Amino acid sequence: MTAALTRDGVDMRIPSRVTAVRETADGWVVATAAGDVITTGRIIAATGRRPNSDDLGLGSAGVHAGGRHRRRRPTLRTSCDGVYAAGDVTGILPFTHVAAAHGVTATVNALFLTRQKVAHQAMPWVTFTDPEVARAGMTLRQACSRFGQEIEVVDLPLGRVDRALTDGSLTASSASSVMTRPAAVARPSSRQRRVR
Repeated sequence: MTAALTRDGVDMRIPSRVTAVRETADGWVVATAAGDVITTGRIIAATGRRPNSDDLGLGSAGVHAGGRHRRRRPTLRTSCDGVYAAGDVTGILPFTHVAAAHGVTATVNALFLTRQKVAHQAMPWVTFTDPEVARAGMTLRQACSRFGQEIEVVDLPLGRVDRALTDGSLTASSASSVMTRPAAVARPSSRQRRVR
């Protein structure tokens, strides 16, 4: 992502800690801990997110908060029967795909009194930047921690991915997939490496 943004003309300073910001007639001046002074026309501040549910009277309904977010179960039911939490308010993976899956599960459980659970393990994580950044499943570090070093990593070049070809988005070198059970899957012809 850093390489792609740099190619687009973005001046990347990673890592960087901002120590001062002041407005000028021409825009903004930002000072960093490294001693850099940067002049810019706009500033975007990413301050995180928190549930906007404090004024809903959830406590009166018997819904107990757990830290920043509502206490939840795998079925998304809260501490109050018939009340479900879905999406960002749960504090679980704040991504669009996750919120959609939560909405479906919570709706089915509420309307049909089922106990379906959301499977977060293979849920896609997508950041809608250009190019997009995404992942599904575990990272290499998580796979090694859970299954030990006997895992297989399969690198699939984006030149072999139809969506990347049709979109013309061949800016990254490859998309990687971590296989945790190599004996159970057929060996693709793309480059493989075993982690030991």
